[in-house]
Amino acid sequence: VHGIIIMQGLMTKFVRAFHEMARKPLTFSHAVKAIPLPGKMNDKGEDAYYCCQKILAVADGVGGWHKENVDPSIYSNSLCNHLKEISMQGPKSIENNPKELLNLAADKTTEIGSSTCCVLMLDKVQSVLHAANLGDSGFLIYRNKGGSLETIARSKEQTHGFNFPFQVGTEGDNPNNAEVYSVNVQPNDIVILGTDGLWDNMYDKEIGAVVKKHLNNTNEIKDVSAVTEDIANTANTLSNKISYM
Repeated sequence: VHGIIIMQGLMTKFVRAFHEMARKPLTFSHAVKAIPLPGKMNDKGEDAYYCCQKILAVADGVGGWHKENVDPSIYSNSLCNHLKEISMQGPKSIENNPKELLNLAADKTTEIGSSTCCVLMLDKVQSVLHAANLGDSGFLIYRNKGGSLETIARSKEQTHGFNFPFQVGTEGDNPNNAEVYSVNVQPNDIVILGTDGLWDNMYDKEIGAVVKKHLNNTNEIKDVSAVTEDIANTANTLSNKISYM
């Protein structure tokens, strides 16, 4: 399974799950690319992420907190830090349950602010990807069939209205409102996870076209970092084209 995380900043994360041997479980390998938007309170951007062999997550700090003189990146980074902390502790309640992980992390995140969040969790034995998405971040899963990329799953954004996504945090939505998904995955599937910085600037078919450029003659992706860079740079370029879309 290959995957990409792109966040509003733009941050791109490409993740690949693979079998070292036929009977070994799927795991993730990954690369991250961040292109912070100019003019933010934090020059590193407002987005955060957490990733390991089993879990991928992105959080997009809600920019409206600027008006309250609050740095939106503080909440998103704290949320992801708690996702990491809790996942490493490994309570039974979060096993194959990304919504519960999000709930526990949100309870621990007490800073002022709010964030969208998408958490993916891989059941390495059953080869099932479980997801919980709150807001306008999201994921896309491609399956490579002889050089042709087929979309096998796509999350839906959650919004209260224009530029008003569901969000967890101060005066935010209940994490239990996150939409959940379970998708059967295979080695070399492509998982793209990102915030609205990706989805607002690239159509799915455009993302797929970038990924296809990086398939080798056996239809495998060897350099996940190169794909990550390419998608992030393409989204960033398109975001600066006034006539685009």
